[in-house]
Amino acid sequence: MQDKKRMTTRLKELFERPEIFVLAGGMNAMGAKMAEVLGFEAFYMSGGNTSAQLMGWTEGGTSMRDMVDNARRIVNTVDIPVFVDMDTGYGDAITVHETVKEYIRAGIAGTHLEDQTYPPKSGPRR
Repeated sequence: MQDKKRMTTRLKELFERPEIFVLAGGMNAMGAKMAEVLGFEAFYMSGGNTSAQLMGWTEGGTSMRDMVDNARRIVNTVDIPVFVDMDTGYGDAITVHETVKEYIRAGIAGTHLEDQTYPPKSGPRR
């Protein structure tokens, strides 16, 4: 595996390209490995898909620890940058800060954060 700094640099370079690049998306290490074998340059860990895999539904119930552990398994399986859906950060500003630190320790290359409070409302509930 390549180190975290290298993966963050690789992801940044992908985002800075003038042309469009596609992140393969999914919810587990097997899907990430398949994406890598197929030639995708990065992998997106979907929050909703991961919740559905772990809990059977897409809203609420999946803990920050569940999501970070899943991200860590993905990172440890592939040699491409992993970009994750951090949902709402799982609470207040302090919790969001801790969540970011946990994802960094897991080795992710990047993340995005919902613009709403926890628990999130997705799809038609927005």
